[in-house]
Amino acid sequence: MSRHMGTDGKDIMMCLWRENRSMTVQEIAEATNKRRYCVLTAMDNLFGMGWAERSFEGGRARYAAAVTSAEYTATLMREELADAMAPQAQVLVALMASLTPDQRQMVTAALANVA
Repeated sequence: MSRHMGTDGKDIMMCLWRENRSMTVQEIAEATNKRRYCVLTAMDNLFGMGWAERSFEGGRARYAAAVTSAEYTATLMREELADAMAPQAQVLVALMASLTPDQRQMVTAALANVA
């Protein structure tokens, strides 16, 4: 499942990263020059993908970035790398990601002895 944002999502996340605070749909719409309905739909999608956080204040939803711009970019890079790798390499990467640092060091040392 891709976690890529559409153009509206990217514009909204750029706004949230720039503002570095929680914002209402109306505030985001005004800051991005997007229609309120467009922002509401995009925010629901971003929240569902885990990119945005939602809280309620006085009956109004407020949204904030759940990840930094760097974390978002790193996730995209990992997805692209995984898509480009052979299935066997994807399994190895998933395994290495699940290991503790000590376990990864042991596997790396073992592989160095093979090469």
